[in-house]
Amino acid sequence: QSLAVMDRIGNDVIRGVQEAQDKLEEESEQAHSAGDRMKHCLRQVQSERDTAVRLLEADQHMRITTEKIQEREERKRVLQELNCHLMELRKMEEKGTDDID
Repeated sequence: QSLAVMDRIGNDVIRGVQEAQDKLEEESEQAHSAGDRMKHCLRQVQSERDTAVRLLEADQHMRITTEKIQEREERKRVLQELNCHLMELRKMEEKGTDDID
């Protein structure tokens, strides 16, 4: 009888060890899978960050370009205004008058 009890206890211990190994293996696979998902998420975040950086750089470039365009338009407007005054002065000079606004 004591052999049967020892045999049963031994089988229970072997079964317990096997269950613990199976559970450890399953948890290890889950941890590996979670690690893979984290790596994938990290790559996505890095890609999105890189895209955001490129968008910010493009926005900065666009703002600089817009400012340059506005400065050119302002210079063009001033030049046109000066040209109009110059033409008025020439007309007055041709008429021989000194009446300048």
